[in-house]
Amino acid sequence: MFDFSDAVQSVGEAFTSLFNYFKTEKEVQCQTQILKELKKLEKAVNIAEKMFNIFFKYINNLSQEDKETIIKLLNKFQENN
Repeated sequence: MFDFSDAVQSVGEAFTSLFNYFKTEKEVQCQTQILKELKKLEKAVNIAEKMFNIFFKYINNLSQEDKETIIKLLNKFQENN
């Protein structure tokens, strides 16, 4: 004989299981996306550091005002790194 309450309970458990799966999958997907963004950011910072190194070879060709601005920007860059 068909037990309606058992069927309802089974369907409820199936939905709970499905919900938990999607919740876990979404968390893993978010973590993966964050890691990808961090890797991109790390590459960008490395490129910026290389550009600064090249740029400082020619800093003496700048006006004093530009030199001061560059130094301030470099300090902010280093604070946020």
